[in-house]
Amino acid sequence: MKTNRFSTCYTGLAPKGQDLKERKSLLIMHIVEHEVNGDFMAKILGVGGVFLRCKDTKAYTDWWKTHMGVEISEWGSMEWKNDGKAFTLFSTFPEDTEYFNPSTARFMINLRVDDVPAMLDKARAGGAEIIGEISDEGYGVFGWFIDPEGVKIELWQDNS
Repeated sequence: MKTNRFSTCYTGLAPKGQDLKERKSLLIMHIVEHEVNGDFMAKILGVGGVFLRCKDTKAYTDWWKTHMGVEISEWGSMEWKNDGKAFTLFSTFPEDTEYFNPSTARFMINLRVDDVPAMLDKARAGGAEIIGEISDEGYGVFGWFIDPEGVKIELWQDNS
């Protein structure tokens, strides 16, 4: 079963055996309390990755492995795991990739967030250009925008 912060609150708040009406009342009180305190405000949780266009992705990642001692994943990314869930990766894409479009920058930034739609709303309110539609890939929810400097930003909400 897929959960979100509200269903998690819902199941975590009510003692077993409590009826549905009591559980809903507790959930509503909990949500209101956190919205007033700002606890449910969308926020960035960390950098999810930096993506770079390269003329030769294999040569570039091999350089990092050979000269800097970086482990390369089976799909060619350089990853640094810290807590088993959150991690940062440095990944290359072919020079002619269209994944960074419509930005002309040679890189894209991926940010881990707790609420993709809310973060896109914040970006839109700040004048950012929203790119495409929100996409749920099973392992995560993604959304994109172009920042004021023309850099494509990918937002990633982990589903695990």
